Amino acid sequence: MAGREFAHVQPDNAEIERSVLSQEVEALRNRLGLRQVDVSKECGVNASMLSQWMLGSSPKLKRRLEEMNDPLQAARRKDSMVLAQRKLYNYPKFPTHDTLLIPIRLDIDVEGYRYIDSFSWNFYEKDFTYETFAAALVRDLDLPNCFYKRIAKSIQEQVEKAQKLLPWSEAVTGESLHPIFINLRLNDTIYIDRFEWDLNNPNNSPERFAQVVCEDLGLSGEFEAQVALSIREQLRDYSRVSKQCDLLMPEWSADVVDNAIEQLIREGLKDRVSRLPPVTAAFRDRLDAEAWGPSVKYILADDIPQLEREDFKRMRPLSRPTIHVTPPPAPVAKPNRPPKPVNTFLMFCRQNRKKIMADHSLLTRTNGMRRKFLGDMWQKLSEKRRGKV
Repeated sequence: MAGREFAHVQPDNAEIERSVLSQEVEALRNRLGLRQVDVSKECGVNASMLSQWMLGSSPKLKRRLEEMNDPLQAARRKDSMVLAQRKLYNYPKFPTHDTLLIPIRLDIDVEGYRYIDSFSWNFYEKDFTYETFAAALVRDLDLPNCFYKRIAKSIQEQVEKAQKLLPWSEAVTGESLHPIFINLRLNDTIYIDRFEWDLNNPNNSPERFAQVVCEDLGLSGEFEAQVALSIREQLRDYSRVSKQCDLLMPEWSADVVDNAIEQLIREGLKDRVSRLPPVTAAFRDRLDAEAWGPSVKYILADDIPQLEREDFKRMRPLSRPTIHVTPPPAPVAKPNRPPKPVNTFLMFCRQNRKKIMADHSLLTRTNGMRRKFLGDMWQKLSEKRRGKV
């Protein structure tokens, strides 16, 4: 805490302020054509002291900065020594038997600030609560304090929602193969993949799978966390769909079943309703195999900012409050009114404009000539022919 007590004392700030002020004094002196001696007389200070202050070599200023800097450096050294003596806990790279990871995505928009993040939360976490984790996140990333409650609340809501589906393997009985789609972009690398995953096999580890894939394809370590997170998100959705579909009783009518499936589709789980048939052969058909397998693409550095802007627009803040749109009022019945008269001249112009321009291109080169020519033709028409338009 000692380092934080002196955090507001910044010796560089005083030097910056002196430099800016000296530049303003120098600019004013040059604009008015004054000598430095004249400025010192007007200010009532010694000319040599003013010169030293302008150059940043004032002994008083240096001594004052040293007095402020000594306790600051001592506090920093003390914090470093305490931190070096601590034994940091080394979390395992892969989940253990007492670890149940839940995918968490934060997309929070508060007071004009937007914070986007994604990570996995251990359901049996003991070292952090939602509040302490949010406080550490706000402190480490130097976020505004308005994010503290929203981050803690968002994590808690997602964990409680996923708690009803845990463990995911209990949602099905027997082999349950589902397609997993991966489409990730990090910096200038795009990784696209499609493979099958058995939801009922608890030995399948998304983290180990992501590690092997990234090592085989030469992807950076950032892809490991994102691939594992994407797999866990899709497994969570498959588990939810499987449990909800299993609740449908056989004696229920087809309308009830269809309504339940439509509800899942409306919630964005359209691709999670169906499951793949059991595997009967080790190799796929050649035509079918083209749709499965990894693909790595690289994009130009000039295209990255545009792609980032498009990704940012597509992402909708999860914390945005739901806007209830009130239906418009029913239209008031109007009394019977005669129909509006039709402008037959405009109808005539629309019907014959292209034909007249093609036949008389020289006479209709400008808009004014076209309007005059059409008006003359309209005047020559009889009332009977005008009524037929």
